[in-house]
Amino acid sequence: MLSSIFAMMLVAFPKSYTIPSVSMEPTFEAGDIFLVTVGGAYTPKRGDVVIFKVANKYSPDYMKDYVKRVIGLPGDHIQMIDSCLYLNGKIVPRVKVQDYVETVHGTAHHVDQFRETLPGGKSYLTLDRDRYGPLDNTGLYVVPAGYYFMIGDNRDNSKDSRDDGYVPAADIVGPATTTIMSGGHFVWRPVD
Repeated sequence: MLSSIFAMMLVAFPKSYTIPSVSMEPTFEAGDIFLVTVGGAYTPKRGDVVIFKVANKYSPDYMKDYVKRVIGLPGDHIQMIDSCLYLNGKIVPRVKVQDYVETVHGTAHHVDQFRETLPGGKSYLTLDRDRYGPLDNTGLYVVPAGYYFMIGDNRDNSKDSRDDGYVPAADIVGPATTTIMSGGHFVWRPVD
């Protein structure tokens, strides 16, 4: 028993990543540093925030790291209708909460913020910058076996599975677990 625990500790380890964009606001802000559990046996769960690899279309040998939320598991049906997420034919409940306030060039901007709750109870915040944006009404996606469907929490400002397609299980690095730096300050908080 002890040797198997020790072997798991050697295989799975934390690695830090820096968020380069605003696609996961409000969960992460650009520049945040967070930990990801790398290695070991990991099966993504709906609602997890994960790091995954994406090949550059101009240079397929170059893999870039992305961070998004797992929304669809193999076999799931996903669709966006009027800014609302539908999972397997049912709307995913969301409740309007206090606006997300960001400062751009010294001016405060208010963005609609919602608490979304997936089946199973996983709850997190999302942003809706434009109720009629190009990704707010999509066709139906059916997630194939061995793949996952990822969406950024900043729904109108995220390059994700809605336009880049499904993510193979083999390209998932691991789950984000803890934010350690935000806004240039040390923090220690679990990732929602």
